[in-house]
Amino acid sequence: MEMQESRGDAGLMTSKVICRYHVKSSDAWLSIGSYDANTGEGLLPLAIDAAYVLHRTDGR
Repeated sequence: MEMQESRGDAGLMTSKVICRYHVKSSDAWLSIGSYDANTGEGLLPLAIDAAYVLHRTDGR
C-alpha cells in the first residue's frame, strides 16, 4: 500500500492523501481512494499488508 499527499495547482500539499495498492502479479499501482484530513472524509487505511479501511456512513 502506498499513501501520497495530494498537491494543488501551486504545487503545495493539500489535506488530501491518495491511497494506492498493487497486487503481486502486477507492478501497476491501483487507486483505493483518498482521505481528507481536514474533513475526515474518505478512506482511512488501518493496515499495510491488507486493505482494512474506515469509511464514514450516514455521518458516523
